[in-house]
Amino acid sequence: MKVHFRLIDSSDKENVLFEVHQKTPFIEEMAVLLENYQEKMILVKDYQKNQDIQLKVTDVFYIEYIERKCFFYTVSKTYEKRITLNRLKSNLPGEFLQISKTMIVNVLSVEEIKSSLLNGNLYCLLKNKEELMVSRHFSKSFKQAINSSNRQK
Repeated sequence: MKVHFRLIDSSDKENVLFEVHQKTPFIEEMAVLLENYQEKMILVKDYQKNQDIQLKVTDVFYIEYIERKCFFYTVSKTYEKRITLNRLKSNLPGEFLQISKTMIVNVLSVEEIKSSLLNGNLYCLLKNKEELMVSRHFSKSFKQAINSSNRQK
């Protein structure tokens, strides 16, 4: 089966066309998933616009918890929200993993993983070229999650 993508203008409505020989239960299940898919959003503070905005969770590279606030780092901006890290974690999709006491990373933004021979910590290089440390406490679960997400691709 071939899969094709055609990028459209952001003002156009997205749609999916299945060109198939027959309508199988699998195709019907995919159609239901696509029709019901809703991008997960989170309300955060944008200080440049001085207002709260809806941020797509998938746009977030990583989240850092500092002084009772979570900072959301995207490719070009940083947003904040007053929330505990534990409460936030329960609302994030599975591709977000805690890598230290104060940090959560979107595994889809990880480009490379390096290990330190000195102290057992891991370092992950993100697609935006930032490097984050994965503490020893979280390194085993982080490696397992990365390996399982790579097997699913």
